[in-house]
Amino acid sequence: MGRLRAGATPPPDPPRRGRPPAAPRAAPLSLPPHGRDPVDRLRQRLESKRRRLDDLLAAIVAGAPTPDELHRAHRDLRRIRIDGALWAGLVPRGRAAGYPATDRTVRDLGRAVGSARNLDVAVDLLTPPGARHPAVGSLSPELAPAVRRLRGYARTERRRLARLVTGGLRAAFLDGIERPLRAALPPAAAERLAERLEETTTVRIARLERALARAYRRPTVERLHAVRIELRAVRYLDQLRVEVLGATHLDGLGPFARLQPELGRLNDVDVARRLAKRLPAGPARGRVRTLLGARRKALRRRIVRTLGEKPVRRAFEALLDSSPG
Repeated sequence: MGRLRAGATPPPDPPRRGRPPAAPRAAPLSLPPHGRDPVDRLRQRLESKRRRLDDLLAAIVAGAPTPDELHRAHRDLRRIRIDGALWAGLVPRGRAAGYPATDRTVRDLGRAVGSARNLDVAVDLLTPPGARHPAVGSLSPELAPAVRRLRGYARTERRRLARLVTGGLRAAFLDGIERPLRAALPPAAAERLAERLEETTTVRIARLERALARAYRRPTVERLHAVRIELRAVRYLDQLRVEVLGATHLDGLGPFARLQPELGRLNDVDVARRLAKRLPAGPARGRVRTLLGARRKALRRRIVRTLGEKPVRRAFEALLDSSPG
């Protein structure tokens, strides 16, 4: 197929090859490279993320989380929800009864961290290349008032985040993650983990298929955001299957690796443009929204062209065919 042009007549849905009924499945229970049990590897991943996030929460309480720390925390909180849901499915019912509340705590913390991180990104997008945090005086007179205001919003968001963490969220988070990890697991936990991880991967690939089909029909920014979310989840689950189960990588994810950062940049620019609505009415707000609007349009066009490339379409077909389900 040719390239998909922005604004062009939408092509038909991406082709999908039928999967043979008896397609071979990857052996999910072969031991990982270091010979550790899959359940033990998942436990260690959760414990490692819990320790990193505990360090971040301490930095938040101290009022000193850096933009990079918030970015990594936002990513880890997304991943710990996936890992934690898998673990909760292995724990006897009584010992995992409170996990839905823990998941909501992690979700709320992720949203709060994301709000602070988004303001950092908005400031970064408006600064000159090569100067991550320049003095406001080095910016153009049109942008300086907007950047100054956005930095003030970011400081306010950090203070709000610190109040949220000190208000009991930190203790609830740590206890909610640790309690299921201390539970004794049934003998068939490894087999159950493999089943749940393969089921979860299959569901997310199906969701990615639907998101991509909608984006191919009409590639709006909102539909591309949906592709970003599902692609991110599938790529992480692929990594999890390899490292925890010792499975082979899913086919077709290679070309999507370069698409993911572009989708992330589109999301950052779109979020920053929406945050600019909080600025006082005036030339600065108008200039910021115009600047970010132009970047958003250029990124969307580039992503649409990438989606129309034959290697990407073939990779999409290969990914569907390698789905565990």
